[in-house]
Amino acid sequence: LWVKDANGTRMVADKNPFGYGSPEYLTAFGDNVVYRYNDGIHGNELWFSDGTANGTSRLTNAVTNGDSNPEGMTSFGNKVIFRMYDPTNGWEPWITDGTLLGTTLLKDIRSGGDSYPSDFTMVGSKMFFLADDGLSGRQLWVTDGTPSGTIALLANTSGNSNVSYLTVVGS
Repeated sequence: LWVKDANGTRMVADKNPFGYGSPEYLTAFGDNVVYRYNDGIHGNELWFSDGTANGTSRLTNAVTNGDSNPEGMTSFGNKVIFRMYDPTNGWEPWITDGTLLGTTLLKDIRSGGDSYPSDFTMVGSKMFFLADDGLSGRQLWVTDGTPSGTIALLANTSGNSNVSYLTVVGS
């Protein structure tokens, strides 16, 4: 992980003892960044950095001897929302404040399966996204960043809503 600032370009941290691996899906929030990285030991996991070596650490290890593959990281105020795989819940929405204790499953939308949330889109103080609860098909969801504030909007019980490619228009 490298940083470029007024003082030049420098390496922040190289957390892979085997010498390979590149940070992916870097997402800024505040003065910090989260990203997916494979340190050669834990697989593709969520990492955090404040731009210093001591402030760079792994936040997840949901799959022992495998990859949790965090994806879709999107800034959400002072947090980041993303999708990630774990063997208990499958692909579900997760949220982090950049700390180990503050990195949690947001909601198990599809119990026993993958809701595979996508298209995270911030509108005001809410995050909209698409997910499949296993009952109503792929639907539009909204969250305020809490499990109880994560709900389906206009659930279509007859199948997929066919909503895709969310975008914000106007302010």
